[in-house]
Amino acid sequence: MKKLSILLVVLFSTALISCEEKEKESAPLEGFTIDVSINNINTSETYLYNHKNIAIDTALVSNNYVNFSGVIDTIQLYTVQFKNNNLKIPILLENTPMYVYASPLSQIAFGSVSQNELNSYNEALALIKNKLKASIDTQNESELDSINSVIFNYSVAKIKSTNHAPIADLIFDKILVDNNLNKNNLLALKAVSETNNHKKWLPKINSEIDKYLALELLEEQKKLAEVAKPRVIKRQQAPLFYGESLDGSNLSLQSALNGKKAVLMDFWASWCGPCRAVTPQVRSIYNRYKNKGFDIITISEDKTRAAWTNGITEDNMLAWNHIYDDNMRIAYMFNVESIPHMILLDGNGGIIENKISISRLENELKKIFK
Repeated sequence: MKKLSILLVVLFSTALISCEEKEKESAPLEGFTIDVSINNINTSETYLYNHKNIAIDTALVSNNYVNFSGVIDTIQLYTVQFKNNNLKIPILLENTPMYVYASPLSQIAFGSVSQNELNSYNEALALIKNKLKASIDTQNESELDSINSVIFNYSVAKIKSTNHAPIADLIFDKILVDNNLNKNNLLALKAVSETNNHKKWLPKINSEIDKYLALELLEEQKKLAEVAKPRVIKRQQAPLFYGESLDGSNLSLQSALNGKKAVLMDFWASWCGPCRAVTPQVRSIYNRYKNKGFDIITISEDKTRAAWTNGITEDNMLAWNHIYDDNMRIAYMFNVESIPHMILLDGNGGIIENKISISRLENELKKIFK
């Protein structure tokens, strides 16, 4: 009986050890490995840079081969770089075996799910761009515009569909260095960044939109200057600006001035009690002079668009122009430190009076529209 018990213990222990070994054999690899094959690159060291562009590992080249290994928490964009060479190879790193091939004329990384997805995107994009090159060679401008549109729409669709933020970041960056973007492209990118959790790209997109609109505004000013009669400007000119109107389009000061004898700029906010207290008087003045060449631009300093639109509706202010002054950009242009703050302009954009009171506004409009 004692021998039987000893035999059972030995058999159980052997089975347990065997199970543990099988579990170890079938367990997934932890961390990442990167095998780098180098061809015709004169270098002795290779570096691994992380997503903050900090070198985290160095490996000596041996027989045109380098290996890196480690562990990361999430998918991140790393780069493989070489000593005495400006070549940089982006790699979407995951905790999985990765492979990189590098030569002066060709570089490819593959292995991770996200990297393979990016490679598929780049391959499809290359096919479209090859067609683009043929179009440039034949000077076919309509075909060129069509292909540019296909490239943009394909890239935006990929941003929307990918589950990997680093892929979206790479595509955003490539799109924004493209000189063929138009205003509609930029506005579409802004919408995507706002609705698809890529808000970190908004500042750069907004900057590009500002540049584009500034050029548009400059062209508009040139056209107006060509047809305008020479005039002596006796007043300080108000800085020209534009901003988001209630319907989402951009409204410029220049367009509000066109055909008017006087325009009131009213810096306002729904949270500002004194602003809303004078609204009935402002509305009364508007109704009295609106058909005589008078208009208003109310510039909101609200913190949210919802508060802005609700306040306008509540105070029955929908009859005239409104702009949402995101980040107080326009307020800074006019040195507005507190609200309410009203500025009366003549039809040429000259400042009649800065920080004008309601009583002074009444008097000036009586002179203008006598």
